[in-house]
Amino acid sequence: MARAEITRMWVGLRATCCSSRRGVALDLEQWYDDRHTLAMKTAISIPDPVFEAAERLARRLGKSRSQLVTDALRAYLERYSDEAITRRINEIVDADPDATKLDPGLDALQLETLRKVEW
Repeated sequence: MARAEITRMWVGLRATCCSSRRGVALDLEQWYDDRHTLAMKTAISIPDPVFEAAERLARRLGKSRSQLVTDALRAYLERYSDEAITRRINEIVDADPDATKLDPGLDALQLETLRKVEW
């Protein structure tokens, strides 16, 4: 469904938000924010010191908490993706190809073992 179609679905809708004091009618058109409405919402538990540090960093960077967490997760996922790991190994090998060579004695033992295996 296109974003414009989803936006039109919300136009004019009203909802009641109940608080401990009273029910308050909210115009959902006014509250609609496609950056958050079309994204997955989730609740997580994190230690208070981590949360407080994240809040400070978000304010310093001028980002919302959601954007900070999204950016952090993207960076973490990229860091541990198979492609990123392969890319880092290739960078190391490209920088010093000799660093990945086996010890000559070990290389000879492996070659001898391979000769004994039936292919």
